[in-house]
Amino acid sequence: MRDKSAQRRDIARRLAKLTLTEKQQQARDVNSALQRTVDWRTITNLLCYRAQSAWHELPLDTFTDWITQEHPHITLEFVAVTADANIPPSAPDVIILPAVAVDRHGNRLGRGAGWYDRLLANYPSAISITPVYDVQLLDSIPHEAHDRLVDIIVTPSRTITRS
Repeated sequence: MRDKSAQRRDIARRLAKLTLTEKQQQARDVNSALQRTVDWRTITNLLCYRAQSAWHELPLDTFTDWITQEHPHITLEFVAVTADANIPPSAPDVIILPAVAVDRHGNRLGRGAGWYDRLLANYPSAISITPVYDVQLLDSIPHEAHDRLVDIIVTPSRTITRS
């Protein structure tokens, strides 16, 4: 198993090889699949990342527009992670968080600062969902005791629910 830094570099190379058309199609597929991940009628608070193109994060605009239109009862809060970002005080039912990569077991590789791991630790009952491009789904990722698993992984070609 390779170290996290090497995996981040490898994923960056893989993402750079995707064409704009491929990224757009995969994003459409993931945004559509996200609509079927949980029973959104039962959710009241959703915490979601805002995609940062510099990190090749999968954009969720179509999904968040759908949530706003189809489920106006859901409080949708966006999080932008910065060096001084605080953990949001509201308790989310669902957290949609980005990943550099994720494995089939729910191990998530982030940017390395541990912010999302701390967020998940603060809200252990929240359902965690990580949407990624197909090239970001790996067989295994090195993980440490402080790393938190994600519950659901959504790619353009499959949805994996950790039991």
